[in-house]
Amino acid sequence: MDKDLKNKIDRLTITDLKRVKDYCGLRLLYGLSKNTTNDCNEAQLLTRMVIDAITNKGLMVGRYDTRNVQKKLDDGLTEYFNKGGAGNTVKRRAFMEVCINELITNLEKVGVPVTFTSVVNQLHRIPSVMNASFPGYVENECLDLIIRDA
Repeated sequence: MDKDLKNKIDRLTITDLKRVKDYCGLRLLYGLSKNTTNDCNEAQLLTRMVIDAITNKGLMVGRYDTRNVQKKLDDGLTEYFNKGGAGNTVKRRAFMEVCINELITNLEKVGVPVTFTSVVNQLHRIPSVMNASFPGYVENECLDLIIRDA
């Protein structure tokens, strides 16, 4: 290990070390390194992980059992994702990505630590967060336009 890197790590707080551990775990989970062409930031990795947990029933995403995520989804949220994706799997995934990114942004604004667990625990807030970000889209049944606007 690089000596300068080791010195920087030694100065991190416990909270910082936990964030580094989570971030490195996400990068390892998706096989990403700084040398890959599809490099992502932490929020993009977290978004990908949550979407995988929502769409892959009964599988593990990292150390998380997606069955617990499935329990957090109610029929209303599933229907919300379906409306936003206009019945198309690719559009649905793109809409889910926009929704989760908006939720992550909202959690950061209110000072909630953004982790896989905190995002999953707040999934029920997606419709209200999206309504605040895209006022009038739900009432006018224009959710599918969000992925074109984003």
